[in-house]
Amino acid sequence: MKPTSPLYFEAFLAACWKDGNRCGRHLFHDIKLRGYTGSFSNLERLLASWRRSERSVEGSASSAPIISHQRGRSVVPIRDPETGHVISPVVAAALCMKPRSMLTSLRRERSMP
Repeated sequence: MKPTSPLYFEAFLAACWKDGNRCGRHLFHDIKLRGYTGSFSNLERLLASWRRSERSVEGSASSAPIISHQRGRSVVPIRDPETGHVISPVVAAALCMKPRSMLTSLRRERSMP
C-alpha cells in the first residue's frame, strides 16, 4: 500500500473515527501531516463507506442479520489493494466466473495464487 491511498493510514483514521473526529477536512489535514499524498476525494470515498456502514448498522435493528459462513468471523468488505475501493459481491463473482483469457493482464496477475 502506498501513501497515496487513505488505507495506508487506516489504523490512524480508525482511531480518530472511534474518538469522534469524523470531519473529512480535519482528517485530511492530519494525514497530510503524516505523509499522505493522495487527494481529498480519495479520503472522502473511504469515509463515505464508513458512514454508510454505520448507518446500515444503526438501521439494521429490524432487518435480517448478515450470515457469515465462517463461524466467529465477521463479514468484511474486500478492497482493491491499489485503489482502496470496495469490490462489490457482484463484481467479485463476475471476476471468479470469467475465463482467465478474458481478464485483463492486470486482473490475471492479481488472481494468481
